[in-house]
Amino acid sequence: MPRTILPVYGASNLPEPMAEGGRGLLMVAALSDRWGVARHVIGKSVWFELHLASAGGAA
Repeated sequence: MPRTILPVYGASNLPEPMAEGGRGLLMVAALSDRWGVARHVIGKSVWFELHLASAGGAA
């Protein structure tokens, strides 16, 4: 599956403090190990990967 790497937002691209939107990809970038965008004929989707600790390991 082709993937697109998107830049992490810099301070000049952050949403306004009282804005109701604009933080979704910031949260994905902060919480995931890898993420990107898959483009489709109609639209696109965001994918992400989380590395989970083993059952006996610390989270």
